[in-house]
Amino acid sequence: MAMERLEHSLRKMENPRDDAIADGIRAFRQLRGEDVSMDIFLGLKGKDEFEHRMQPLYLNVANSLRAKIISGEYPIDTKIPSEKDLIKRHKVSRGTVREAVRVLIEQGFASRVQGKGTFVIKTISDGTS
Repeated sequence: MAMERLEHSLRKMENPRDDAIADGIRAFRQLRGEDVSMDIFLGLKGKDEFEHRMQPLYLNVANSLRAKIISGEYPIDTKIPSEKDLIKRHKVSRGTVREAVRVLIEQGFASRVQGKGTFVIKTISDGTS
């Protein structure tokens, strides 16, 4: 019951700019089992948290993969996880994963090799994307 009230209160907030509120949102998401490990790295705080959740799912997946590439979790020449792994990890559809990977390829972070997979080709943003 307390969790339901907290969730209802968080949904009603229209302008959460206070970092304490953003921390509460992250704590609530952690309790629900959601992955919040990259939130700070991606700069998600306050209002940005809600904007992040309102963008298309494929952009959320692409941002997560890009963050892992930039952080070095996926170095250059490393194969990114398969579609099946990404579907399970992010709990999204195959089309969403394909669109996310397409975004990374467009931005120059990855390259697809037919029959082999998708590989990291750049680990830092050059400011063009």
